Amino acid sequence: MASPKMSTHGFGHMITYNLHGLILKSNVHICSSHYLVEDYLSSEGDIHVYVGNFPTPKEIVSENETFFWRPRLVLRNLSSKPSIIYYKPHIRSRFGRKFRKLFSEILKLKFLEMDKTLLHSACVVNGQNAILIIAPAETGKTLTTLRLLKQGYHFLSDDYLLTDGSSVFSMINGLTIHSYHADFLKFSQIKKLEVKIRDFISYLPIISLVIGEYKLRASELSKFIKNVKIIDKAKISKLVFLEYGPEGILEIDTEEALRRLKVIGNAHIHPWENEILLQYAYYFNYPDFEKMRAKEYEIYKRVINSSEGIYLIRSRERNFSKLIPKIEKY
Repeated sequence: MASPKMSTHGFGHMITYNLHGLILKSNVHICSSHYLVEDYLSSEGDIHVYVGNFPTPKEIVSENETFFWRPRLVLRNLSSKPSIIYYKPHIRSRFGRKFRKLFSEILKLKFLEMDKTLLHSACVVNGQNAILIIAPAETGKTLTTLRLLKQGYHFLSDDYLLTDGSSVFSMINGLTIHSYHADFLKFSQIKKLEVKIRDFISYLPIISLVIGEYKLRASELSKFIKNVKIIDKAKISKLVFLEYGPEGILEIDTEEALRRLKVIGNAHIHPWENEILLQYAYYFNYPDFEKMRAKEYEIYKRVINSSEGIYLIRSRERNFSKLIPKIEKY
């Protein structure tokens, strides 16, 4: 016997966010307040997120009824609008890492339906021109971004951004701060200690699930860097790939740029490898991962074609920020 439809009532007031055209509604704060808007009364929105207690379904039924993966999560109607996510956290209104990852991957699928994609890239803006800074994790994107902000560039992203292939859009989240970032920004001694403790905890398997790395809100950057602005949208101007090696700047061709984007562009957010979404696709033929991946690669090609220059910048000491301004003279 099919489980009854779960009511969307009883979860309290719904908060509305506009993520560059994607309308998200939730009964708890789930995104940066930067994207808060007045409630879209005439629109159901694209995604609804309900956090709290809900009746757990007994079985998988039709897609617009219920689909569950473990007792704390229920997905409904991912292939249309509004897609619905029910989540029951272990701790009140606290999102686990697995849920945050799944949520990001569902956002990515919805953006791809809008012919946009999330891209693993930092980004600084000079005038109207965006410089995308692309590299694997721990290469130095955040430190490079912070140093460029002190040189007069403005902030769009330090980790992930949204792109349609010709423009980039901010996806503001907290900047992950480690001890060397805290030293550079001249945090107070108390804050430096907190960052150091959180860095240590990140290596502890159980405690790290509850206590995460230190996050600096983008809105707080102005406390540490004078005259910095947060930019919501800019035109793509340059692509910069960072790499350890003998210091220097090389121009690379479009084929090599595409190869690198395919490797690193979806780091940490790859829906086609998510166990929950794979199971969902098995039952309901959505998402079509092959189609989504092809669309993402088409957007990557547009990013490359929109760029006035594509560069590989190498440094053994993470001094990328000294070299990036030079590419504007090329």
